Amino acid sequence: MIYNFFSRKGGVGTTVAAVAFALQQQGEVTFIDAAPNPDAKAVLGITSDECQVNDNLKYERLRMFTDNYLRCLTGKIVIDWGSTDPLAEGVNLLVTIPCYMALKNAVTDAPPVDYVVVRDDQQRSLNNRDVERVLGKKVVWTIPTDHAVARAVDAGLFATRLPSAMRLPSAMRTNVVATAAVSNA
Repeated sequence: MIYNFFSRKGGVGTTVAAVAFALQQQGEVTFIDAAPNPDAKAVLGITSDECQVNDNLKYERLRMFTDNYLRCLTGKIVIDWGSTDPLAEGVNLLVTIPCYMALKNAVTDAPPVDYVVVRDDQQRSLNNRDVERVLGKKVVWTIPTDHAVARAVDAGLFATRLPSAMRLPSAMRTNVVATAAVSNA
């Protein structure tokens, strides 16, 4: 099962969302940092380009994408593509904010989107309904802006003390994880 996290605008929280999703998966998980500006190591509080983060999560920095590379991996694969288009076949999760510029970019030359993750700061005029209407896709996870997230990242503790704001909602587990399981059956 491959989960592709990507955005059409930088700074919306793609890396933090992808890392939080990977940390909450059961079983063997490989997290691949394919973003042009790789920040997942900092979010995870690690320094190596390849390492075991915890009992079930392994981190790798993508050097060159090939289908053969992915075929060698086992378990779930979570890829942070940053603001680039996902190259791997899998469940595509667009991470965005409810703002005009982010949505304008998301509908222009965007790769296929299966689900939407919204980082919401409550200060925007647009809301999740607007995002769903514009993109024609379901918002499965709304991540509130929470200073505890920034503090956990800054302290290098995000992987060991996941802030409650980053917990996966049931819609994310039932829709996204179930979709991937069916498509890989």
